[in-house]
Amino acid sequence: MRILFLFIILLATACAHIKSDDMSPLAASQAQYPTIELNINKQLYNGLALISLPVGSRWEDLNFSIQGYNEGQVRVTSNSCNLDYSTVYVKNALIRVPIQGEVTKDCVFGVSMGFKLPREKWSGIKVWPIIGWVVVKAVAKDEEWVGTYRKVTGQFLSTWKIKSGDTNPVQVFLNGCGVAYQKMITPKDGIVEIELSEAMTMNTKGICILDGVLISKDFANLRLNSAVVQYDPNFVPLSIPVYSLDAKGLYIKAEESVTIIGVDQYFVFQQEGTFTFDEGKEHVVRALTVKGRTILGLYKEGKWKWLQ
Repeated sequence: MRILFLFIILLATACAHIKSDDMSPLAASQAQYPTIELNINKQLYNGLALISLPVGSRWEDLNFSIQGYNEGQVRVTSNSCNLDYSTVYVKNALIRVPIQGEVTKDCVFGVSMGFKLPREKWSGIKVWPIIGWVVVKAVAKDEEWVGTYRKVTGQFLSTWKIKSGDTNPVQVFLNGCGVAYQKMITPKDGIVEIELSEAMTMNTKGICILDGVLISKDFANLRLNSAVVQYDPNFVPLSIPVYSLDAKGLYIKAEESVTIIGVDQYFVFQQEGTFTFDEGKEHVVRALTVKGRTILGLYKEGKWKWLQ
């Protein structure tokens, strides 16, 4: 195991002001593009999550947390499950959402966060709120379930591939997004392919949730759910930063419009920096602009996965 040590190198002067974000004409929340960092049972999501919980389980067992930036306020609401929770946070806190009771039905949680910049770095530029959604499906203990979540825009094509194991044709029903979808599909090598655009009304901003079923001749029926966010095509997601790893540590250089970068719980108000990095451990890299454009980089066993 090679461990690299280095204090964070700040590559701008202490008096530098936060930059505006001119790379995207719209803020993420304006475009309905979810970018809030979600931690659901230790798995990270960038703005959108879909999970299932057994009917009869306890909400207290769900670790539903939100990553704060600098200081600010978080709000979580759910009309379907009668929740309206808000709190303030400081010091880049990870905020756990307190949900109580027995899981009896599906819940959709809307999440928003307004964060503040340090006074000495803020130059009056508008800082936009960040939004996201967490969709929880209550599934019977003997029910087979599969789900997916997507961010799409415009006249999109987005194929959902389900490993059902079927070889004979299956029947798929989906509803909830403006189209009553019903189709016989012949699997390919045990995989059922569903084109989600055929099951939705196109060019409708915001989240919609598909509910349905896959009926098989040979296996138990599968309950299907898909959480799909359609966002404004004028929005430009944040690009993957330039990064390199050497004896000095992990070097990151993001877009010029980036306000905050960080590795794990170390955050700096710069667009680039070098961070202490242990190659034998898991890490999270973050970048954020004042328009709420974010990206997460997940490092594990020498491999990177980037979440826009």
